[in-house]
Amino acid sequence: NQMVWTQSSKDIISHKLIYQANGLTANSTYNFSINNNIIKRIKSNSKGELVISYKTNTNTEEIKISKI
Repeated sequence: NQMVWTQSSKDIISHKLIYQANGLTANSTYNFSINNNIIKRIKSNSKGELVISYKTNTNTEEIKISKI
């Protein structure tokens, strides 16, 4: 159970993005990873949703949310 995507930004100044993932397993713990480095662990709510914020940069990054 995971979601993976890539992102990059042309803006030189970093901006905060907020992601909302839906359709996950309810009340489960997930890793939020950037380029295969775990940034944080977060628990989905009773509806199988979770919200994460992360700052952009100009490098292409692989973002992954994966169930533990």
